[in-house]
Amino acid sequence: MVTFDGITQNLSARQTDILVLLAQSIGQLVPRDEILDTVWGNSSYANSMSLNVQITYLRHILALDTTVKIISIKKKGYILQITS
Repeated sequence: MVTFDGITQNLSARQTDILVLLAQSIGQLVPRDEILDTVWGNSSYANSMSLNVQITYLRHILALDTTVKIISIKKKGYILQITS
């Protein structure tokens, strides 16, 4: 569950797991394979595509807070960026 400005949005278990991994390394690259292995158990093509979809959902949910962004580094991974 994520709350911002009085608005609460629920996260799926996978979205929560992904966000926790990113939050543990704010400002640092979290490799795709690490996310896939941790959240799905392997880095198959189907799981890789699912990761893309879950990142899109997370971006939509986090969009209310303009200080929080998930940055994609093509074929490498993601960075959770928080600005003030």
